[in-house]
Formats: sequence, structure tokens, C-alpha cells
Amino acid sequence: MDAREHVAMLRFTGGTTGRGKCAIYSMDNWLSGRDNALASRDLEFDTDARMLHVAPLSHGTMLFFLPTLFAGGTNVTLNAVDLNAFSDAIEREKITHSFVVPTVLYRLLELQRVTPRELGSLRTVIYGAAPMNPGKLNELVTCFGQVFVQAYAATEAPICISTLAKTDHARTGELDQKRLSSAGQVSAGVEVFVADEAGKPLPLGSVGEIIIRSRSVIAGYLDNPQSTSAEFVDGAWRSGDLGYLDEAGFIFIVDRLKDMIITGGFNVYAVEVETALGSSCRPQFRRGRYSA
Repeated sequence: MDAREHVAMLRFTGGTTGRGKCAIYSMDNWLSGRDNALASRDLEFDTDARMLHVAPLSHGTMLFFLPTLFAGGTNVTLNAVDLNAFSDAIEREKITHSFVVPTVLYRLLELQRVTPRELGSLRTVIYGAAPMNPGKLNELVTCFGQVFVQAYAATEAPICISTLAKTDHARTGELDQKRLSSAGQVSAGVEVFVADEAGKPLPLGSVGEIIIRSRSVIAGYLDNPQSTSAEFVDGAWRSGDLGYLDEAGFIFIVDRLKDMIITGGFNVYAVEVETALGSSCRPQFRRGRYSA
């Protein structure tokens, strides 16, 4: 057996849209994610990288374990979202990289304003798994600098499907501000298209289901042929995320397919409602999914 056929790992999905499913990974699925991360100029994995894993490695942060290892860097595990311990570890271990969800960054921003810590060693802070409020994102860049990279990934595709680069966080034009609410541009080696209910590709700007094809896409789910045949077609994975692509290849995720609200004959996307509320209200914890 080669690296694409041998079963290297079994791992359950988070089950945010129903009962969890057991994903089947080949080693090549993970090596694809490694190659993708090492090829990224923005992620900056090198021999000096010191990656702090806040969540357990069974979570999305595992996506960045192999790139750190193969680059000759250092993986540091915390295994708990404790912001005091997080800041302590950054200062003590001179952490350069970490992966966190937006709500943690919101809280870190508040703490840094009240009790500043020496977090200057950070050069790449990857975030994902839930939408980021553009207003808060601007505040984070002002406070911590141009260190942020958004990554869109999934249990079924352990790769940075798309990234919002550090430079994209610093642009100030009207279109640039809109793209702060995107999941970034499609990564090299990944094919993304948006399709209707029948799987037919839609034109740019049209909302439909995001379909993903790459080396990282898993073969299917263990002992679950029904879900496997429904979600994996011709080597591509139907993500269940609703979104659209713009002319520059930026992915905008507007909702989960099952979470869309239809009212008065119109489609209402919960993510857009949350963004509007977040622009004038203090952000609260929101249900996310490992998309990393």
C-alpha cells in the first residue's frame, strides 16, 4: 500500500450539523496539508517557528503540527484555552505561532488593553473555525500588528483550503474591507467551486454549496456508505457550507446549508446577521465548526 491507500488515522467529525462521523485519513491527506502550509509565505514555518497548540492536538490545531515538525521548528502544547496560561507560555517560550478561534482573540484583545503582556515574539497568529467580525479584526491588527492569517479548512480536508493573507488585513479600500469578512483566497493545489443543489457549477458571485477537491480530501467515512456517497463525488467533497467566490478567488462563507433561514420568501444567512450584530454589540461566544 502507498501513502494514499493506507489508513493512517480515524477521527470523528465535530458533529455540529448532526451526529459525528468517523473520517478515514490516509497519510497523504496529512502530507498534503503539510506541503500546503510549508509552501505558504504568510504562515512562515521555518526552523525558528515555535508553534503553541492551545487546543488538544485532536482539534484543528493538529493541521499545523506537521508543518512545524518538518520545518525543524518546535511544537508546544497547552491543551486548554486559558488566556493567562496562553500569555505566560508566549512570554516564557518565545512563541512565534499559534492557532485560535476568533472569540479567544476578542478576549485576548480585551486583556491586552487592561493588562498588557510582552507578546512581541508572535509573528503568525492563525485563526479560523468561526467568522471574524471585521471591526474587531481591525482592532486586533492595530493592537498586535500585521501577524494575522485566516485559514479555512475542514475535518474532511485537513489543508488550508484558503487563506486571508497578512497583507489583506492591512488594506483600507472599500473592497478590501469587504474581503476582511471572507475566508481568503483559494490556496495553490486546491480546487474550489460553488454549485447548485444538483451539483452544477454556478457563476462568480452566486451563492451555492462550496465544493472542494485536493489531495487532502479524505476517501470517506468509516462504515457509513450513505454519508460517503452523498458527500464525496468524483474525488470532491461537498462541504455543506454555503458561499460564493468573487472575481479574485476570495471565498465568502455565508452560512451552513442546514442553517439557512427562509423568511418571507427570502434567504437569510445567520453569519450575516451575526456580523451586523457584532458591529455594534459586544461579541459573544458563537457556535463554530472545525473547518481547520
